[in-house]
Amino acid sequence: MNKMPEVTDATRKTFIEAFCDLYKEKPIEKISVKEVILRAGYSRATFYNYFRDMYDLREHAEDVFIDSIMARVLENIRAGRQMEDFVGTFMEILEEESFFINVFIGSANNSRFIEKIYNKAAPALIDAFNVKNGNLTATYSLKFYISGLIPTIGMWLRNKTITEQDFALLIKGILRDGFIKQLNLI
Repeated sequence: MNKMPEVTDATRKTFIEAFCDLYKEKPIEKISVKEVILRAGYSRATFYNYFRDMYDLREHAEDVFIDSIMARVLENIRAGRQMEDFVGTFMEILEEESFFINVFIGSANNSRFIEKIYNKAAPALIDAFNVKNGNLTATYSLKFYISGLIPTIGMWLRNKTITEQDFALLIKGILRDGFIKQLNLI
């Protein structure tokens, strides 16, 4: 008998939420399947119907998060409103994805995740902007952008010394005018 997709999605989501709650508190190496199933309210067998191990669960959770954000970003790029609507989109993503953002980006130990975002996002962004294959300038620019943006968001999440609106305007200003202008050097 086939599982109903709604039930499958809900079960998977429950496991992801349980894992993320624990992942906020401790590294993956210290999280057991037993802790996740107790928090999720499912059996060990059900866990293994969906995931091979904790690392597979983390991979799936990260993929869900990245895919959700990329869908919104690509929608804005295709509509030609990536800069005009930057602050609004940024604020919406912060609100709608706050759970995952705090778990995966808010962590001080997110270098593996940054690389994963780059590997998933770069091809989609290159395609969305119609960049020619092999354009090294675009490749380096995207690497610089993603590798700087994600840790900066993480730093802001841990400190929140400025408002969400001011932070979004700062990022937009850096993207539009460059970081030197934000340092008030020009």
